Amino acid sequence: MQLFYLTRPSAEQGELNAIETRHCVKVLRHRIGDIIHAIDGQGNMYRARISQIYKDRTDLELLESRQNWGEHGKTLRLIVSPLRLKDRFEWLIEKAVELGVTEIFPIQCQRTDPYKSKFKPERIQTLMLTALKQCKRSRLPTLHPLQSLTSFLEQEREGPSFLAYCEAQSQMTHHQPKIVATSQLSILIGPEGDFTEEEVQQAQHQACFPVLLGDQRLRTETAALFALSQVKTYWGY
Repeated sequence: MQLFYLTRPSAEQGELNAIETRHCVKVLRHRIGDIIHAIDGQGNMYRARISQIYKDRTDLELLESRQNWGEHGKTLRLIVSPLRLKDRFEWLIEKAVELGVTEIFPIQCQRTDPYKSKFKPERIQTLMLTALKQCKRSRLPTLHPLQSLTSFLEQEREGPSFLAYCEAQSQMTHHQPKIVATSQLSILIGPEGDFTEEEVQQAQHQACFPVLLGDQRLRTETAALFALSQVKTYWGY
């Protein structure tokens, strides 16, 4: 199933923007009267008929809709330090969306490279939307502004929080019953060089559980995807 991103949906109508129109009409050669499928990023998937085609948009007649299509219905937060290499961080975000993350919190840690870690929200939003269509989801994850680790820890959050740390004493697998029993979960992944001991202590004071992700030392992007994959397995989606 080919999915398009729908903008300005109403009870009966919606439209594709210029970028989606180019893909739909120029690349895939859809014409007036064709039936397509589109998502709105708010949890809805539509079966729609193309009613008009313009240079910069395509008008759609919405025939039917399905709510929470492709969504697991839980809250999975990824709290992660931007990486020094932009392409690796973008790849991480793309795969995190495919693995079911619902909220992303970029955080500035003591070892986050402040000069080379370029965080561009507009670029990240575009990548998330592409990943959303590719993996057949309908709700765009919430991308929060870049903030400090301290700022995040001071916020109220529901469900357990796990902080990946190379010196942790217990593995994430030991917390499987706790993960299975909850519908809200936060995973904290540090920068290259890991969290500092001071940050780990601070996180523990804010009810975060330090966990080990195995005997091997993992890159930030690998650690994040490994942890998300474990949650995906435990939650069974």
